[in-house]
Amino acid sequence: MSIASSLSPFPTREGILYSVGRAAKGKLTTVNTSLDRPTEALVSELVRTEFKEWTVMTVAHRLETIVDFDKVLVLQEGRIVEFDSPRTLLGKEKGQGGRGVFRGLWDLQH
Repeated sequence: MSIASSLSPFPTREGILYSVGRAAKGKLTTVNTSLDRPTEALVSELVRTEFKEWTVMTVAHRLETIVDFDKVLVLQEGRIVEFDSPRTLLGKEKGQGGRGVFRGLWDLQH
């Protein structure tokens, strides 16, 4: 059963909080990617505080939501091109071998 189908009776904000609650109980879950900014901020704060000691896998559309994560894995065309802390990756210049991909995406968003 997908999270989307299990959330269908809930409005978006309640559905997101339901997903976070499921995660807190140790069940694999996902959070809707179409969040408004206030709800995104609430979910980000919950992840940072309540799941501090957990391994969190995030598909980030807005890179500022993961800039304080411990590690980031950057994929390009299905291949790993970078893996390091976001701060380290932001310091890389665009160059050969996929280096600077995270920085290039960051620059496009800012």
